[in-house]
Amino acid sequence: MSSRSRRNAVLAALAISGIAVLLNVLGFWFFGRVDLTRNSRYSLSQTSRDAVRMLDGLDVQVFISSDLPTSMVYQGRQIQIRGFDRELLDRLGEYQSWSAGGMRISVVRDDVEPKAARARLELFSWKDAEVRGGRLEFRKYALGAVFSYRNQTEVLPIVTDPDSLEFEITRILTRLAEKYAKSRAIEPYVKSGSEIHDAARACMDKVAELLRAPAGGVAAMMGLAQPGIADKLAVDVPGIARDCGSIGGSIAAAAGSAGQNATLDALVRAARLFSESADSLIAALSGKTAMNQQDVVQIVSRMESGFRVLDIEAGNLGNLSTRRKVGFLCGGRAFCPFQDESRLIEKDVGEAIAARNPDFRPFLAGVEQIQNQINIINNGLRQGMFENRGLNVVKVESGRELPGDLDALVVFGPEMPLSEQDRYRIDQFLLSGRTVIFFVNAWDVALFNIDEAGDFENGIPMAPPRLESRTGNLKSVLEPYGVRLRGDLVVGLKSFGDLAVSRPGGQSQGQNSFPYPLLPFLDVMDRTHVLVRNMPGIILPFATTVEPDPNVGQLEFARLISTSPETAYVTAGLDIVPERLVQSVATMKAGKPVSLALAVSGPFKSAFETVPEAVASGENGHLAQGEGRLLVIGSSMGLENLSSEKVFYGFSLSRLTSGMVSPASEMARYAARFQNWQMRLSQVSPVVAQNMGFVYNCLDWGVMNEALVDIRSKTDDRRPIDQVTPVAARIIELAFIIGLPLLFAGIGVVRHRMRRNRPW
Repeated sequence: MSSRSRRNAVLAALAISGIAVLLNVLGFWFFGRVDLTRNSRYSLSQTSRDAVRMLDGLDVQVFISSDLPTSMVYQGRQIQIRGFDRELLDRLGEYQSWSAGGMRISVVRDDVEPKAARARLELFSWKDAEVRGGRLEFRKYALGAVFSYRNQTEVLPIVTDPDSLEFEITRILTRLAEKYAKSRAIEPYVKSGSEIHDAARACMDKVAELLRAPAGGVAAMMGLAQPGIADKLAVDVPGIARDCGSIGGSIAAAAGSAGQNATLDALVRAARLFSESADSLIAALSGKTAMNQQDVVQIVSRMESGFRVLDIEAGNLGNLSTRRKVGFLCGGRAFCPFQDESRLIEKDVGEAIAARNPDFRPFLAGVEQIQNQINIINNGLRQGMFENRGLNVVKVESGRELPGDLDALVVFGPEMPLSEQDRYRIDQFLLSGRTVIFFVNAWDVALFNIDEAGDFENGIPMAPPRLESRTGNLKSVLEPYGVRLRGDLVVGLKSFGDLAVSRPGGQSQGQNSFPYPLLPFLDVMDRTHVLVRNMPGIILPFATTVEPDPNVGQLEFARLISTSPETAYVTAGLDIVPERLVQSVATMKAGKPVSLALAVSGPFKSAFETVPEAVASGENGHLAQGEGRLLVIGSSMGLENLSSEKVFYGFSLSRLTSGMVSPASEMARYAARFQNWQMRLSQVSPVVAQNMGFVYNCLDWGVMNEALVDIRSKTDDRRPIDQVTPVAARIIELAFIIGLPLLFAGIGVVRHRMRRNRPW
């Protein structure tokens, strides 16, 4: 190489190095990101940027255990978390870059887990354990953050899905801004609640200190079965009395606000129970009452349980200013995930019946067990699906006046006609300028269900497959507002989801997944609407189509979801067994595109000329017209009503006690209904889990949180493979086996001839 060439190479290397240094310097001062994904899922939306810029003085404490495992066990499932800590810090760093200097991030380095527990983060465990105090305990880890702005605090308790980080963080920032703006109105209640909570916390900290219990729990972690607990606590009885003695004073100070705030009242009730347990502990340790070791253990356990309830209510009180309410109408057998306090048979009546006829005791016990299980399931659905997602859902009793502080009303898949009272109150709620959301449960698809009226003596009787229409009176309910339910059933011809089919009784088939055309995948969306703008598609189980009626008023319609040319419609006579249904789909003809979800807005006219006689005259005056927003989805998303009313439908105490029916056969019938509900949910549970993001979007849209709708949809990326016929599959297979080699051979021949024809 010549000296000139060497000199040029050196100059080129120096120039490239200089450019790299300059780019790094510019990158330090000017932040930017290139995101080539379709939904820009790896860069912050404008909503997120605006949210962080609003909070000048935002402080974020990050809690990351120093030796995180590669996986976590969270809510019964194993999650691979390798790199989650880096993604959390990177995402927070991006927010900081857009904050214009208004956001400060600090990473907690020492005593991470105890501090995280005090900050209300969720500690998680893995399979590693260590010996502490002579006991084997699973280690606890932290991966979350605390956001503080002025006098308000919000927590990102745990990171289980990096794709949802932008949504979770932006929601926190939005709530911080709203809470601070509205905090003055409820400041006295929050202050009283905070004083009670702090007093209870000091008491629990003292007990934990004496027992040397790990942070984040006392009774649950300290090994209550081991001896000597009373002796450990007796070491400093005056200290316990001092640290626990301020609870009563803080409760008394809140007495002036009694009845003014329901959440504070609930906190005070929890604090009284906690205080009573603390007083019992002090009395036992000081010898004022005779108690043994086990009695002390039970008292401390009650204190731990009571404090958990108190802690939750304190959190609810702190979030009170920004928790917009979504009401679920519990009428017409709609999906209603709330506890039912009523009893099928009153306790004293049941005891009287059992005293006269002991044979009724198994029936009464079975009824109570099923009702308890119904309440447990509904509470779990409400908490897991809605409350844990930051949604404040409340129960709206059928036939009663709607709460005045509702922001949106949901009628979720009613199976029976709505009463005239409920229809009128829905009408007036819509005309008041708020949002009403209907999820339509138009079809009863019963596959591999138990025969409720069968003979259970020789095993579990199976019912034949059933397909029945059940729109109730929703057609007449929605028509005055410009929405027509066609009452058909949508069938996917090529692209659809899987049905998880299981047979009861532990039979050999177990649970298998089958392609099921009644779970059509739909990707024709109104990309201008925030609800579906970033959604690649959705599976709507057992859906029916809805059409706008342009002749009703001056309403604006948005066709959010529509069918495609690969969709058909039926009204009856369909064989719904998976294998035969897939075969019959091949002969169906596609129908014209029709909408499946409509958003309607504008000046609505009331469906009622006057107030119905069934409605109390003392309610607010009649609205003849008004602006509102209506959302109608032609599917109940796979969620159905579970209630005592449904499971025990047809129950008659007089027929039972007169001997007209057998208690055993009646119980078998009710148990079959309950099990059928569980079975039907399990069949579509994968689809339900996938669709909950869309349900949350609908509820957020209903309470005007449209910015969060857009962010959540960025992470939805489902694109199921289209189903192909056996002939098409064979053609594709032969094309790869024979066609691809022939293609390469043809390219080689063409290239060879071109080279031979060159003039040189």
